[in-house]
Amino acid sequence: MSKGEKKPVKRAKLIPVLELNYHDTSIEAPPHPYWQYPDEWDVYRQTCFERAGFKATLKPFEPGAFLYEIEQIPDASLLKIAQDHTEDLRNGTYTREEACALFGGYVLHIEGENIFYPQCCGDLSDIQFWRNISQGKQSYYEGHPAPIVRFDKDNVHFALTQAIREAEAILMNLAQKLQQFNEQEKWQIARIDNLLIRENGNYT
Repeated sequence: MSKGEKKPVKRAKLIPVLELNYHDTSIEAPPHPYWQYPDEWDVYRQTCFERAGFKATLKPFEPGAFLYEIEQIPDASLLKIAQDHTEDLRNGTYTREEACALFGGYVLHIEGENIFYPQCCGDLSDIQFWRNISQGKQSYYEGHPAPIVRFDKDNVHFALTQAIREAEAILMNLAQKLQQFNEQEKWQIARIDNLLIRENGNYT
């Protein structure tokens, strides 16, 4: 590549995932780290899901992992996840201001490789982080450790605009399902889709 020539823009994708941690203390957990014992962790997590009341088999984003791609989660399982996540809000233990979006976030996938995974305490409202950096702005990140982003005015190494559009389409579909669950189950949670996907006062 000659001097001054810009590097080619790489195709990026943001994959919305949920972090599902249904641990049953009566079941002995496999050793860590999970990626060294993926089969054992898959069996353990599925057993915990069944004990918690899930009917379907949930396939992790990667073997042994606790992340699950939203588009691959059956509606009945999404309903239970939303029901469990909002239980303390609905029974008055938490206020809306103390509640948070669904845990998880977005896997950054660039040209066949998963580059970045949601971090501890990340949630779906982190879409705003990715939107901010797509606009060339430094941004707060809900999870930790936070990714380090450096902007190069001469080179754009991967494009996020289309990736965000595609992720937003998945979130819109999820929002419609959450609204349906809210009406169906008579939860009476105002703007439940906004609460479980976007609300986070730390983002501007």
